[in-house]
Amino acid sequence: MRLSGLVCAYLAAIVLVALAWGWAGEWQAGRHIRTALPSTTISSVQPSAIGGLYEIKASGNTLYADASGRYLVVGHIYDLKTAKDLTQSEGEAVASAATGAPDTRQGQATATAGQAEPQPEPEAATANLANRISWYSLPLEGAVHWGTPGKPKLAIWSDTHCPYCQQLHQVLQPLAAELDIYEILFPVHTEAKPEMAAVLCANRPKAALDAAFAGNPPAMDANANPCLGKLDAVVATALNLGIGGTPTLVAGDGRVQAGAGSAQQLRDWLLQPASPP
Repeated sequence: MRLSGLVCAYLAAIVLVALAWGWAGEWQAGRHIRTALPSTTISSVQPSAIGGLYEIKASGNTLYADASGRYLVVGHIYDLKTAKDLTQSEGEAVASAATGAPDTRQGQATATAGQAEPQPEPEAATANLANRISWYSLPLEGAVHWGTPGKPKLAIWSDTHCPYCQQLHQVLQPLAAELDIYEILFPVHTEAKPEMAAVLCANRPKAALDAAFAGNPPAMDANANPCLGKLDAVVATALNLGIGGTPTLVAGDGRVQAGAGSAQQLRDWLLQPASPP
């Protein structure tokens, strides 16, 4: 009996140590993530269904990061075994609880879990987002402005480490005389944040952005430090607006499109007659 009691006590001690270790790791991860996103209001940080990845609730949205706060993942986690979407924003959770409505995304996941999801062509627009975004809500202080003022406006949420953003940047070059372009630097790849700050604070931001997309980004130095805060504001605004990836395009009338396109596709989309929201 005494031996059995000692074994139980030993096992209980192991469980307590494991729990304490897990709580400490979770607290440490939360601290690192909040340090990496100082301008973002984070309501909770907790382990996700994937080991080493933490779920973050921020401004009504759900995103993920590793414990160091270096890597940020924007998107949904699907359990292919149960065909269930494990990601739910705070707003969706509140709405679901209030109405008792089932999560319809589970049915959507079921439709795609058993078959390969078709991949978009490199020059095809991938999706149209349902809601419009007010032009005046965009964080244009974190954008590189080029093109021709007075022409139709186009804002692009862009990351210098995003290959589709690089492609879109090249597609837009011949349209510079037709469009008033704002490339909002959105560091989805957080390791790109220093070079993006250097681009934003460069004497010639457009030339620096061209160089960054060509694989020759400007070096981060003390002169670029003020632009780190601008990039934090971009990330916070993206979370508030529900911008989850790059490239995401916003027209002057607030229409939103996710993904790249050919020059003619972009011209047709931007120059179509404005319709009421």
